[in-house]
Amino acid sequence: MKDLHHQHYSLVFCEKEEVIPWIVNKEKFGKIESIGKQLLENSAQVSKLNPDNFLDILSLFRQGKSQDTISLDEDTLLELIGLRSSGLIETPFMTKEQYNAHFRESDNILLTEKFQSSSSLNSGSGRHAIIGDLQFKGIGRNSLANQLDYSHSWGGMLPIDGLKSLLSDSFCRARCKIKALETIGVFLYKNRFSGIQQALCLREADSYRACMFWEDIINSDLRSTGRKHLDKVFNGAHINKIFELIVDNYVHAFSVGVLHRTPTVENISIDGRWIDTESIDFKIQKRPHNKYLNIFVPGEKIDNIKNLDELFKSKREARFMGSWVHDLKIPCLITYKVFKNIFEDEFSIDFNEVFNNTLKKYSLDDKIWEKVLKKYSCIKERGLSNESYGQLKNLECNDFYSIKEFNCIGNFYDYYYDGNLMLFSLDDDSSFESRSILEKWNLALTKNELSFDRSFKNFELLVRSIK
Repeated sequence: MKDLHHQHYSLVFCEKEEVIPWIVNKEKFGKIESIGKQLLENSAQVSKLNPDNFLDILSLFRQGKSQDTISLDEDTLLELIGLRSSGLIETPFMTKEQYNAHFRESDNILLTEKFQSSSSLNSGSGRHAIIGDLQFKGIGRNSLANQLDYSHSWGGMLPIDGLKSLLSDSFCRARCKIKALETIGVFLYKNRFSGIQQALCLREADSYRACMFWEDIINSDLRSTGRKHLDKVFNGAHINKIFELIVDNYVHAFSVGVLHRTPTVENISIDGRWIDTESIDFKIQKRPHNKYLNIFVPGEKIDNIKNLDELFKSKREARFMGSWVHDLKIPCLITYKVFKNIFEDEFSIDFNEVFNNTLKKYSLDDKIWEKVLKKYSCIKERGLSNESYGQLKNLECNDFYSIKEFNCIGNFYDYYYDGNLMLFSLDDDSSFESRSILEKWNLALTKNELSFDRSFKNFELLVRSIK
């Protein structure tokens, strides 16, 4: 997420805001200290820079040097980390004078990534900032925030989201073959904004998002960056082998109860390490994730549908939205497309063969789901293929006869689309398990007065509970 061309970044103007350590990985505390020193150096250098010269500002970040001779006490470190974006200018356009004043009034300046591919609905990281190999998440709204995407455009992050990412990281670390980009610390903002407690998460960022290597922005510089990164992470393995390892990681994760619910080109990395792990669901016991089916039923609200069989008997039109196997296929397909963009003709492999063989390896192949995968495509898959979204395909009940007992475990009426978003599964939604343990830990870890020592103990308690 660093060292790309300057066109991939935008500035985040930051002001100081008090934070309190809540849950911190002591083993990676050195990374936080290093970033603290870099922030100190940044702050000193920013005051000397010319706001008119963006490339001079980027050169500061690319140096990535910290003063090892500097010793930071805990209070100073918290003061350096305690940053929040200073908000946006209210007028639609800034004059040069307004921009320069905003620049000079900032306590520090960080970068945020722009998402520039056509597959991205967002224009960038609306609540992120990066420095060195760490990402600050929940730092506040910046100029890249999408006005239509409330979950990002408000700029904040709730403490429970930070806790969820730590829990998901722990499950990935314990069960998955490729670890996620981990959250190494969650800090709480001392002041409440609009009465809401918010969190600042520090997360590893030594990778690249798939959207940075999409077909409409790929160039020789990006190809070189992608090649070097994958060569480093996988110790020079052949590109076909790397792809097989990444697919194996995603499918194996499902087989042990770990699944990313919202895989997109923005939160899938090119090396198979998950980003935004607060979107991961996990089962408490180490067993396969529940298989599920997503359906859209247009028209008036539906009540009292117990299972898939009842839905078909109601004669209501039912359209295919997605399924567990499609959500599992999406990150693999994203990786495949990115590798084709980076390596071009050097990367030659049969995607369907690798994906289907990996499903069989973990006993996840099933004739009904194989048929569903071939016959129905989900919205995300169409988008990755640059196909027109068009109208969702109607379900044919004969295709789903053997799972007609799947229970309706989720039913939300969407007034915008005028229809029912329905979730069917043989078992309860495994997100209930995630939420259950999440609420338990949220209560357990907020009882004590917080300090760095307490935050280290909180992390140890959390990790010790994951098997």
